[in-house]
Amino acid sequence: MPETTPQRAQRCSVCGQDEPDATLLEVCFSCNDRFHLNPRNDTDGIDHGDAWIGPSLGVHFYCQTCIDQSDAEERAAMAEPGQPAPLAPPPGMPVLPPRVPAPSPSTSAPPTSGASSDPAAPPPPPPRPERPARQRRYRRIDQS
Repeated sequence: MPETTPQRAQRCSVCGQDEPDATLLEVCFSCNDRFHLNPRNDTDGIDHGDAWIGPSLGVHFYCQTCIDQSDAEERAAMAEPGQPAPLAPPPGMPVLPPRVPAPSPSTSAPPTSGASSDPAAPPPPPPRPERPARQRRYRRIDQS
């Protein structure tokens, strides 16, 4: 009978707790440290990080320490001195342009009878000519 060696408990880099079950630990994609990540949603467990689909459609695991550090760096890079840091979009989500305020009803006048107030604006296109009713190219064979 082959001799089995007992598995050594590994330590979570976030909480420092020893974990005898290696399936409950993942390796951080950024710092290569092990951290608790519950692989199932239907059982209770400890989560000290997150997993998401990366740009190459592979699953990337990140510990909470690296997530917090990356978030702080992004907020500091986006913030202006003396201004509160804006919220950063989640990874993988496109950055939206800033909102443009809607024009107030008093400044947007209804268009006048074809005359534009801007002399540099191109003239409106001419109206389309009416087309005759479409006729069938071929006659139907089920009718005589």
